[in-house]
Amino acid sequence: AMDAFSILLVGLLAPSTAVLPHAPGGASRPSMIRARSARMAMNAAPTDDSSQRMAVGALAAVGAAETAVITADKLWDSNFLDGLCSAAGGGCTDLLRSQWAAVGDVPLSALGFVAYVAAAALALAPLVARRDADRPDSDVRGAERVPMTSDGLLVLTSAMAGFSACLMGLLVYLREVCPLCILSAALSATIFLLTWGLPSSRSRTEDAVLAGCGAAVSAAAAAILFLANGAGLGGGSQFRYSGFGDDGMPPAVESHSTPRALRIGQQLAERDATMFGAWWCSHCAGQKEALGQEVMEKYHFYVECSSDGVDSEADACREAGVKGYPTWRINGMLFPGEKDLGEMEELLKAIDQAPTSKQP
Repeated sequence: AMDAFSILLVGLLAPSTAVLPHAPGGASRPSMIRARSARMAMNAAPTDDSSQRMAVGALAAVGAAETAVITADKLWDSNFLDGLCSAAGGGCTDLLRSQWAAVGDVPLSALGFVAYVAAAALALAPLVARRDADRPDSDVRGAERVPMTSDGLLVLTSAMAGFSACLMGLLVYLREVCPLCILSAALSATIFLLTWGLPSSRSRTEDAVLAGCGAAVSAAAAAILFLANGAGLGGGSQFRYSGFGDDGMPPAVESHSTPRALRIGQQLAERDATMFGAWWCSHCAGQKEALGQEVMEKYHFYVECSSDGVDSEADACREAGVKGYPTWRINGMLFPGEKDLGEMEELLKAIDQAPTSKQP
């Protein structure tokens, strides 16, 4: 009824523009009519999608925050990701610091951050446009672009969901657990479903074609990336420790053990210590360098946890409850994170002073 009224109103007022081409305030009468009719059409929409778009924007903000943290950890090589993965309840460092998590020197998390920000912008832009269209001096140009943002949002979110589905398939293939990856996939899928439920001026068939194109392109890109990295064609990444190859072998320890490191090594051996790590883990390599060749060769602390590493004991690592690399098990208790010699001495002292009880 409101649409018919808008058309009738425009028909009645249109002839008057030949006599009064401009309003007293100087605004063009045709422009005012277009603005008024556009606002009426918007207000006459049978479904208000504001809450859905706000939900998409909020979920995309969560995804952007998650990927920003992961990207910062990769760029500045901090230990924050280890704590975040442990808090999430799993060993997500398996994937997030491996060769699978980068396109050349660009972390996949950085691309995810851009995608989440773009999704939030496309979801919220129509709300801003509608607010501006309600202003008396609006020419509704922003509102006229709303269909373009809706098309872009559908293609983008379907691409995000498609890529996330491929990443979940990779986790199954590698037999790894990555709670942060699963969280991102759940966010992408939910964002896509919310976008699919938005009101559309197209038929569902046309929407399905747009969504299918986005998902197909992202799936093809993911397949090429994963196959290239899996075949050792990815060229490595700057986030790896110097000396890493693509053969599943950790880099050789180059430093020699100092007398202090030898004493610490003996104390670790007396307490049945084990160092859980991954061949591609820079912090693991740094931990070995701190102890030196002689300690690592004499006591054989290291256990390979990455499923694609040489002599992998991934099942044993999962059974031990390892959630990040490196993780020390001393007297049956787990201590995650790389430690220098001073920190190791303090840890050993604290273990000796603590009650003799093992973790469950």
